[in-house]
Amino acid sequence: MHRRIEELVERLGEADVDCCVIAKPENVYYFTGVYPIEASFLIVSTMREPLLLVAPSSYAEAEERSRVEVVKGELRSLKALRQRLTREGCLPEKRGVFLRDLLGALRKKPLGIEGDYLPAKAARKLGRWRDISPIIAEMRMVKDAEEVRIITRAVESSEKALRRVYNEIAPGMAERELSGRLDLELKRLGADQTKARVRSGRSSAKPFSREMEGSIGRGPLLVDYGGAFEHYWTDLTRTFHVGRAGEDYEEVYSCILEAKRAALREIGAGRSISEVEHAVREVFREHSLEGHMVYTPGHGVGLEVHEPPVITARRVREEPMFRGSSDVERLYQAMAQFFVLEEEPVFRENMVLAIEPGLYFRDFGVRVEDMVLVKRRARLLSRFPDELEALVL
Repeated sequence: MHRRIEELVERLGEADVDCCVIAKPENVYYFTGVYPIEASFLIVSTMREPLLLVAPSSYAEAEERSRVEVVKGELRSLKALRQRLTREGCLPEKRGVFLRDLLGALRKKPLGIEGDYLPAKAARKLGRWRDISPIIAEMRMVKDAEEVRIITRAVESSEKALRRVYNEIAPGMAERELSGRLDLELKRLGADQTKARVRSGRSSAKPFSREMEGSIGRGPLLVDYGGAFEHYWTDLTRTFHVGRAGEDYEEVYSCILEAKRAALREIGAGRSISEVEHAVREVFREHSLEGHMVYTPGHGVGLEVHEPPVITARRVREEPMFRGSSDVERLYQAMAQFFVLEEEPVFRENMVLAIEPGLYFRDFGVRVEDMVLVKRRARLLSRFPDELEALVL
């Protein structure tokens, strides 16, 4: 049995769960090596060997790649899942509503599911359940040596892509064109998915906007980009400046770099996560700019662009405050998911983070984002220049 599944089985036992169903594609990949395109379900039991139930269209690839036994399902994936869970002894036989409900009540242990992923309708069909999302999130936060190797190479390739397009940036170029060129270079260098977003001038004031309607002109040029290499993402940002920058902009940019360096000094295995945001806010406060900080200064990166831990000093509710698929919504979901794990979250060795202090005003925004590996101290994975002088076009 793969060591990740062995650890999961141990954690399920500690959580008083005998059997769980994993459906989120990133989590299925994490445990099996198969990244499903259609609905697939990994069934992990403390009593039997794990198995992966996949759609017929995915069976050939899954059988080739999977670390666990693969079973071909059917087009009605939820029905196939319930049948398999019943065969595995994870669900009672369905013999009428009264008997089914009675047996469900007598079953001593609930079924483990990803409460932050499976739709409520599907969860109801599976009977009593317990959310195992925090268990999986906690496992995925700490990267093993192979994950660190992949991410390190991914960052190197991502920065190489930016260097290749750097000399092509010119006033009048459409934001979408620069985005497309960067996406193309990322894919040439091995990325399977990309997310280059370019915002020039006033558009740079929108931190996470997906709109790229304008052209590159004088002023700030925010390039937020990354790619998924072997399914592991990079997340990097540089704010260039087209033409000479004014004193006010220089002051803001200098403040951003000071805040980033203050954040890096607070990162280290065993240290409190909340101190990073305190350090960033203190720098912004000294420059009377804290009011222009509109989101947290960082987050984890791995099989998802945004994943736990979220670098924040705030306490949040156990339930996600927002639901959806946008980056910001998923970021808040991840934050809620992580902060139920421990009273005072601390950094752990081999976490991978994106540190991204930013300030946003009416007419422009500035963000510098680097990727960091947590060791005794922060170890920068990204090396692209961050000094303003190197980013003036």
